[in-house]
Formats: sequence, C-alpha cells, structure tokens
Amino acid sequence: MLLSIRSRGDIIKAYREILRDPSLNLVELGELSHKIFMGLDTGLVFLYFCREGKATANMLMRDLELPEASVYRALEKLQDLRMVELISLLPHEPKKGGPRKKLWGIMR
Repeated sequence: MLLSIRSRGDIIKAYREILRDPSLNLVELGELSHKIFMGLDTGLVFLYFCREGKATANMLMRDLELPEASVYRALEKLQDLRMVELISLLPHEPKKGGPRKKLWGIMR
C-alpha cells in the first residue's frame, strides 16, 4: 500500500500541527473526521487528496489498490461532504472513445 506511517507519533504530530489554531471548533472537526474516516476507503482517498491535491479515479485505483466501485463511492461521499470537487475533464486519448476522464481536486 502506498500510504504508510512510520509511527503513531507521526499521526499525533500531524494532528497537533492542525490543532494549533485555537479557533478550530473541535466538535465540528470531530464530526467531520468521523464522517470521512468511518469507512477505510473514503479515508484513504481523502488522505490521498490531502497529499496530492488532485487525482483521477484511475490514479486512485492504481495508487491505493482499491476497486473501481470503492473509489467512486468514496468520491461521491467526499463530494457530498464538500471535500473534493470536479476540476476538469481531461482530453480524450488518441484513438480511444468513451467518456473523458475526470480530474478531481481538494476543495479550497
């Protein structure tokens, strides 16, 4: 798997950095975190977007080793939570038909 953490201390360090801002509402952050990480696949896709900023479904399937259906469910969930949005439709590859690939990105 692409995502690996060296220690639990790395996770704590990352959260401590995020939570330095005293104006953050911990209840809202906790509720949103619960919705994102309730399912492993959605959590993995969210973390991928946090690190990379943007991706296609094919990139997510390849890099996270997730099935297509899981990726699209995670994208739908994150879109409903207003965490990711459609950035653009990529051009067709030469001599290939079908729908254009969608590029998704983290909402700002």
